[in-house]
Amino acid sequence: VFISFLLMKNYTANNSASFNEQDFEKYINENAELIISSVNKHYENLEANKGTVRVEKLKELEKEIFSSKHDPFIGNENAKIRVVEFFDYNCGYCKKVYPTILKLNKEFENVKIVFKEMPILGAPSLVKSKVSLAAFHVKPEKYIEAHGKIMNHRGQLNTVEDVANLLQSLGYDKDELIKKAESEMIANALEENKKLAFKLQVSGTPAFIVEDEFVDGAISFDGLKALVNKKIK
Repeated sequence: VFISFLLMKNYTANNSASFNEQDFEKYINENAELIISSVNKHYENLEANKGTVRVEKLKELEKEIFSSKHDPFIGNENAKIRVVEFFDYNCGYCKKVYPTILKLNKEFENVKIVFKEMPILGAPSLVKSKVSLAAFHVKPEKYIEAHGKIMNHRGQLNTVEDVANLLQSLGYDKDELIKKAESEMIANALEENKKLAFKLQVSGTPAFIVEDEFVDGAISFDGLKALVNKKIK
């Protein structure tokens, strides 16, 4: 619509003083191919610019992306190959790709996999992220079990207390988890992730970074493995 408006504005400037609704429809019909071509070109330019911005931001924000003290991770902390996943616990595609992450960790000993909480699907997503991060900071050695328990849970988890109850079976103290989940530190960590996602133009989940390459959306194990092997070589 915006492209159409610009084209019509140009037409109006060259052909008439006014442009009514009938003129609008006629113009659209007569210039459909031109409008579609302009829209496609517009989005191609956006994507090209997005790639450039991301590469620049990767260099600028490397520490925040790969080595934030707030982010849970599995694998070798000092690995040369680093994989980052932006995820939401209520994202269906994130649930589907979860086994892929575990399989990647099992197959590659020298890969660090970083989990970036990105709760974009409402209040239930936020409370899960808060307790998950709390679980990492309270018992980091138990994080991957806690992560899996939340990711695989079926049913409602609408409050911090609900999620804390779920994790008690892993040896977590419910009250300790709730206190940590509601702390300023956890709130700041989630805000940092939100700002980082904005700077990297990550707008949905799941999203992956494999060193200097981005993948928007779910990816198969073979696809992710190929990217990792590419970086190893």
